[in-house]
Amino acid sequence: MEMQMSEVLLLASAVEALMKTTTEDGKQISRKMSFRTKSRLVKAYDKISRELVPYESTRVDLIKRLGVPIKEGEEPLQVPEKSLKKFYEELGKALETKTEINLDYCKLTDEDIEGIEGNDIELQDEAIRTFVKYMQVETA
Repeated sequence: MEMQMSEVLLLASAVEALMKTTTEDGKQISRKMSFRTKSRLVKAYDKISRELVPYESTRVDLIKRLGVPIKEGEEPLQVPEKSLKKFYEELGKALETKTEINLDYCKLTDEDIEGIEGNDIELQDEAIRTFVKYMQVETA
């Protein structure tokens, strides 16, 4: 199915949030779920991550091209305010690019999702909508 890179980015955050949780001391650990659910999420995340490589490459190239060192002569770089408009314009174009991903074999049912441990999943509404659109089995 065809997706915009912006949707791929949202879907990656949703899948990652379903797979992992953060402990009180800030460590990321895997959520408990059935092997079937976990394997589908891992397969989806691997495919989604591969699709994000060109976007991430564009983002890094933009930072290198438009950024300036935070400390003289050192990395990391920061895009100065005068270059932010150009940075976001070009990044926006990258987010509008389309890609083809087949996630049909990774889709989850309502039961799969209910079986994921923990109800403390914090996601933007748009990430949830994107997940439902591409990763959840449609029910009649």
